Amino acid sequence: MLAAAQGVFPAAGGPGSVQSQGPGVPAAPPDSALSTGAGNAGDGYKRTWGTVTGLDAQTNGTSAAGAAEGQNGRTGATGVRQSAASAAAAIAPATGSPAGVKTLVTSMDDRLAAMQRQLDSTKAQNQLLATRMRQMALAYRQAGQASQAGMFRGMGGAMGGGGGMPSMGMGGGSGGGFPGMGMFSRLPGMLNGQNSRNATDQLTSDLFGRDGNGSDRANRAVAFAKSKLGAPYVWGATGPNAFDCSGLTQWAYGKAGVSLPRTTYDLVHTGTPVSRANIRAGDLILCNWQNGRPEHVVMAVSPDLVVEAPNRHERVKLSSLPSGHLEIRRVVGSQ
Repeated sequence: MLAAAQGVFPAAGGPGSVQSQGPGVPAAPPDSALSTGAGNAGDGYKRTWGTVTGLDAQTNGTSAAGAAEGQNGRTGATGVRQSAASAAAAIAPATGSPAGVKTLVTSMDDRLAAMQRQLDSTKAQNQLLATRMRQMALAYRQAGQASQAGMFRGMGGAMGGGGGMPSMGMGGGSGGGFPGMGMFSRLPGMLNGQNSRNATDQLTSDLFGRDGNGSDRANRAVAFAKSKLGAPYVWGATGPNAFDCSGLTQWAYGKAGVSLPRTTYDLVHTGTPVSRANIRAGDLILCNWQNGRPEHVVMAVSPDLVVEAPNRHERVKLSSLPSGHLEIRRVVGSQ
C-alpha cells in the first residue's frame, strides 16, 4: 500500500513551459489606403504580445511550482516508505508474540497515516496550482480577444467613421462573456500604455490578487516546515522531531539560514508588517489573540494555506488561513 502511494508521485521529469514568439507584422504598401489601419493593428498586436510574454512567465512559474511540489511529495512519500521498512525490520524479531504483532501493526498504521497526510498535502497544493492554471488559460484567451478588438478599431479609424466593426465582446464590464472576469474589460486600454509589462502585472494582480511567492530563503523555510508534516506537537519543543508553534517557525527558518526569536510574543515584533492582502509564502501569521497578544503563530505556504504545529492533540499539518484578528510579519525579502 505504501509503495502504491509512493507511485502516485512522479519519479522524474521537469516542468513544461511555454514561450510566445514576437509577431512579424509586414508593412502595408505606402500607397495603400489601409496603411494607417494596418500600422495601428500591428502596434496593437505587438502590445498584446508584450502582455502574453508576461502571462508566459506566470504560466512557467506555476508549472515549475507543480513540478517541485511533485518532487517534494515523492521525497516525503519515499521517506515514509523507508521508515516503514526500517521499523518493520526492527520489530520483526518480536512478531512471534501477540505483543510484537500489535507493535508492528501499530507502527504500520502510523506510517499509513503519515502517507495519507503527505497525499493530502500535495493534493491541496495541486488544487491551488490547477486553479491558477485555469485562470491563466482565461487570461490568454481574453488577451487574444483584446488584440482582435484593437485591430478592428484601428482599421475602422483608417477607413473613417468607425466602419461598424464589432468590439469582440470587450466593451463594458462583462469580461468578454466570462462570469466574474470583468477586470479584462480594461485590458485594451491597459495595452495602450507605455509599459505593457506593467499592464501585465496589474492584470495578473487583479486576476490572482497576488502571486503568493516568497523570497528564496522564505521558500526554503516553507519547504523545511512542510518536511515535518506529521511531526508531533510538544510544548516548548524546537525540533527536529517535535515542535510547538513558534518552535516550528524558528527551526524552519534556522535551517534556511535565518535566526528568529523563540516565542510567539517576540515574533510579533520581528520583521516587517504586511497586510492580509499581501501574504506571501514564508510570512509569519500571528493569531489567537488574547489580552492584547498572540497565542499562536503559523507560517504561510500560500495566500490561503499555512503550515502549523497546532496543539498537543494534533500533529504538524497544513491548514486554511486563520480567521479573526491577524498580524502578518515578513522576516525576509521585500514587502
